[in-house]
Amino acid sequence: MNDCPLIYVAAGDTARNPSRSGIQTTVRRLVAELGRRHPDRSRLAFWNRHANTLHPLPRQFSLGLAAEPLRHAPTLTLAQRLAAFPGWLPGRADDRIPLHRHPRHARNLRGAWLLLPELLYGDRRTERFVAYAHRHGMRVAAIFHDAIPIQHPEFARPGLTALHRGYMRELSKIDLLLPTSETSASAWRDVIKGERLASPTLKIVPLAGEIAGVPRVLDPPVPRTGTIRALCVSTVEPRKNHRTLCAALEQIAATAGGLPFQMDLVGAPDLAAPDLEAFLAAAERRFAGQLRWHRRVDSGTLRQLYEQCDFTVYPSVVEGFGLPIIESLWFARPCICANFGVMQENAHAGGCLTVDVRDATALAAAMHRLVAEPDLRNRLALEATLRPIRTWSQYADEIVQALDRH
Repeated sequence: MNDCPLIYVAAGDTARNPSRSGIQTTVRRLVAELGRRHPDRSRLAFWNRHANTLHPLPRQFSLGLAAEPLRHAPTLTLAQRLAAFPGWLPGRADDRIPLHRHPRHARNLRGAWLLLPELLYGDRRTERFVAYAHRHGMRVAAIFHDAIPIQHPEFARPGLTALHRGYMRELSKIDLLLPTSETSASAWRDVIKGERLASPTLKIVPLAGEIAGVPRVLDPPVPRTGTIRALCVSTVEPRKNHRTLCAALEQIAATAGGLPFQMDLVGAPDLAAPDLEAFLAAAERRFAGQLRWHRRVDSGTLRQLYEQCDFTVYPSVVEGFGLPIIESLWFARPCICANFGVMQENAHAGGCLTVDVRDATALAAAMHRLVAEPDLRNRLALEATLRPIRTWSQYADEIVQALDRH
């Protein structure tokens, strides 16, 4: 076995997907930092489903792993996109050759790691990845995000619960599992126990909260007078709890009269939930300027919205990690989030006001407090600046350390 084995990161789905969900953000930042900090050991790969083989990721796809996907940054030059993930070599014509026959890779596979950071559904892909890797002497590690479709089928699209159960059964055959939180690790153990499956070794590696390219805010913002601005960053899907958020806004409008308050929502709609999209569009019209929904924004606009807000609200009821909570604290903006699950896990070190976000009255009261009590906002902002927040370079290093120690 190699003393410093190579790490092949299977990132083909994210390379083709311009989405900026939590999983895609994790993959892009991990790829960037592995390429920057461990260029001699890191390689990008993708699965050729027609040949059932792993290949080096072609250059034209690797551009999709830039921190700012092409759809959100159409004016970036090729050099600027390549600079977003330093350390990765451009692809070559022989990238069409599978790894086990490749002149630059075949001799390095035995003892190497195949890292699966994405959520792999359909066509028994995880099983095929694992079988290919083990057949060629590789070990397999995977980042585990959550078991939400199994533990909360009410939030799953038709057929998704069965797909996720199959995915987790296939993950039980790998060598090392890397849950993103204590909550996701507990979810893994619960499901695997119920399925009566053996588990690979678990090593919890919590995600980072760094906003790439944005210095951390270490001075609490000066409490604002006048209109107080809140921000909610979340994809628009049922488990993110936007209906309860709007009900809370209704209560604030009914009980607080002329409370100077405005909320920005940032998040793309879930195509599988058109009724929720219609509901939120109607709420935006009903609140007439007090609620603004930004369906898609680039990273610069999102940064401005964070800097302009006084606090954030993350009403989600179930997560594997909940990146927007920590990202809010990176900007020293207090966050209202759930007092249960991984949200409470993320909140315990400070900077958050936790409530039962399933209760519209409790959520409205929390928002009212942060609007009306500048001293509370300032205390939570100070807590945010004092707590540790992991960077993506630290996350990448800990992933590599976990692989090396296994």
